[in-house]
Amino acid sequence: MSRFIFVCCSLMALCCSAWPQGERTKSVAYQEAQNSVLQARQQQRRDMLREALKLQEVEATLPARQMTAQEKAELRQQLRQQRSDPLK
Repeated sequence: MSRFIFVCCSLMALCCSAWPQGERTKSVAYQEAQNSVLQARQQQRRDMLREALKLQEVEATLPARQMTAQEKAELRQQLRQQRSDPLK
């Protein structure tokens, strides 16, 4: 009988401690904080991608910029094949 009472009391204590956590995740302030963190991460990722693209444009050689569309397509295909070959 004492085990049963101990288990019931432990379960009640566990439920009471978990209940505020559930309420906290539902609060407006918590949701706004989560959204702001996600937006900051997305903005940081966008900024990193922009910088990477700028570096590629700056580092491109003059003949590479003057390629025809056909040559660029062939170059892209070759690069894709090179990337996929080491993975195999």
